[in-house]
Amino acid sequence: MSNILNFKGVFSGEMDLDEAKMVCVPSKPHYGTVDICLKNDGVTGNFCVLDVDCNSLSFEEKQKLGYEVEKRWNAGQKNKQYETNDDRLKELQEIMRNAEKLAHEFFVNCDLGVEREQARQRFENIRNAMRVCNG
Repeated sequence: MSNILNFKGVFSGEMDLDEAKMVCVPSKPHYGTVDICLKNDGVTGNFCVLDVDCNSLSFEEKQKLGYEVEKRWNAGQKNKQYETNDDRLKELQEIMRNAEKLAHEFFVNCDLGVEREQARQRFENIRNAMRVCNG
């Protein structure tokens, strides 16, 4: 299966998802938004895939979270060569632990209400996935 994203509309073209990198795109401070986008060297512009939308975080904290997501995603994109499946499992467990920590940080920093409940559900999903991963 090809990992090429074809897009049409105002802009048209294609993006090789295997080569795409995640980038954090903060707005101007007075807008207070931070987008997480896919960027490919062969494509002009970015594809926004996530908006850091947590009212309990300041713009600076949203940027910090956005750049951390960018860093962790792109670190995981490196094509590592593994000797054994045990090495793959260890790497998977490390990535899942980092995702669990980040999801927990996000959860505890959300205001009470719907946003916090959604963050709790995301955290619980990752935590349960860790239980399955650790067997």
